Parts: sequence; C-alpha cells; structure tokens
Amino acid sequence: MSRIRLWAVLLLLGLLLGCQPRGDDAALMGDAEAAAEVARLRALVDGAEPVNAENFECIQALRRRFPQAALVEDTYLGALYKRSDWGGLIAALGEQPAAKLDLKRSKWLARAYFRQGDYPNLVSLSDQLAQRLGDDYELLKLRALGLLNVGREADAGELLDRHWESVQARADVDAMVLRGRAHHRLQQLPAAIEKFELALQHAPGNKVALNALSRIYYQQGDSARALALSERAAATQAQATAQSTERLQLVNRLAKMQEAWQQEDYQAVLEYAEASVEQVRGENRRAVLQYIIESNHHLGRPEAAASARAELEKMQQ
Repeated sequence: MSRIRLWAVLLLLGLLLGCQPRGDDAALMGDAEAAAEVARLRALVDGAEPVNAENFECIQALRRRFPQAALVEDTYLGALYKRSDWGGLIAALGEQPAAKLDLKRSKWLARAYFRQGDYPNLVSLSDQLAQRLGDDYELLKLRALGLLNVGREADAGELLDRHWESVQARADVDAMVLRGRAHHRLQQLPAAIEKFELALQHAPGNKVALNALSRIYYQQGDSARALALSERAAATQAQATAQSTERLQLVNRLAKMQEAWQQEDYQAVLEYAEASVEQVRGENRRAVLQYIIESNHHLGRPEAAASARAELEKMQQ
C-alpha cells in the first residue's frame, strides 16, 4: 500500500474512531481493504475528476455492504450530487425530516428540487429551513426562485428586497434579474425596467434581461426600442453559440491529439496541437507545447522542437 494511500486510510479510521463508531461504522473500520476503498472513492468525490459509472457502482456496492455507515452514505450522496443525479438526491434526502439535514445536504436537496423544477417542494423545504439555518444567501435565492415559480411573485420580491444590500454588494446579476421578473409579473413595469437595466450594467449580454426589456417596451408601444433589444439578445445568443461550438471543436482536437500520441502518429499530434495551441492558456498551453516539443523530436525536427521549448520557457519565467 502506498504511503499516500496508507495515510488516507489512517485518516479515515481516525475520523471513524472520533465518531465513536457502532454497527456498520465499526465493521468498516475493521476492514482495512474496504476502508481503503472508501478513502479512494471519497477523494474522487471531493476532487476534480468525474465519478464514472464504474466508480459509482463501487460506491453502491459499499453502501449495500455497509448500509448504515455514515461516511459511505456521505460519499454516496456526494457522488449523486457530482453526477447531477437530482432524482437520486431527492430519493435519498427528500424523505428525511428537514430538521435532520445539515447545511450542505439542505443545499443539495434545494438545488435538486430546483433542477427538477419541483418548486412546491423547494418552497416547502425552504420554509422549514429558514428558521433553523437563518439567512444563508444561496438558500434565499433558491427560495425566491421557488416562490416566483409557484405564483407568489410578491413574496419573492419582498424576500429579495429584504436582502437587497447583499445582492448589490455581490453584484448578483441573477438576483437582479429575478427581482425584475417579479416586478414584471406584477405589472410593475417602471420598477422592472430599473432592475433589468441594473442587471445589464453588470452583464450587458444577459439574455433574460434583454428579452424581458424587449417585451416590456413592446407592451408599452415602443417597438423601435423593443426591436433593438431583441436584436442585441439574438446577437448575444449567436456569439454564445459560436463560442460553445469553438470550445467543443477544441476539446475534440485535444482528444484526437492524445489518441494520436498513444498511436505514435506524431505528425497527426503536431497537426492537432498546432491548431489548438493559440486557443489554450495556462497549464493546458504548457501541455500542448510539450506535445509539440516531443513530437518534433520524434520526427527529427530539432529546430522546431527548440522553438516550441523557447516558448514554453518564456511562459515559465
């Protein structure tokens, strides 16, 4: 067992001991192999890498084996959240009394209800959490979204107004737009215009604000201004689509570059790398330059390799 792996296992066992483990927690603590597997999976859930189907099945297998082990359950819930399995999170947490949910799990459940469009349960949960967890900013925003989507626009607006200083301090464009939507639903058009314009001061390309203002001005008979805003929104959408397409093409080229490297097709590696190097920054650019250097070495092109190395060294200065 590697030193890092052993350290992770010892840390896990220490955590379990500190919690006075009983039942499945004690059984997990007494099984070094299972404890090491939980440590590995926990690190995966907490890290940047995705939880793939194979690792998720490993977590489920541990959960079946140790159904009452607290750390296994927390790892399972974290994996559900990381995989955006909102239905699974609701199934796992939705039946628990809100009073037993800590802040992290409360937020996970609230986000799951929001993602699933289950606004009545989002509002109900936020009602139960408000007294116990206080004014958590994210939960306040989710509650306001829920209220707006169950037809309680005035309540949503009042909630945001009570915390408007926090909204402005954070320059929270989404909250500004949400307040504008509540005004708009209530036909408070001057106030709605004010909030949407405020959002556009911080994010000139916000499509929701642009489209909402376009509808308001059209409703007021100002078709020229409505058309101009609609065209801005369309241009923003076109730009976002182009950027997304460009990113997808870049990801595809980089995947093909790595595949070509595995196949030792160094000419193809160079073609993909040289087409991508100006579109990447930071560590990704360093990695692509390294592919260019190594591929030129394999192809017997020392001058090209030296040129790429000079560029890499310049980045490291």
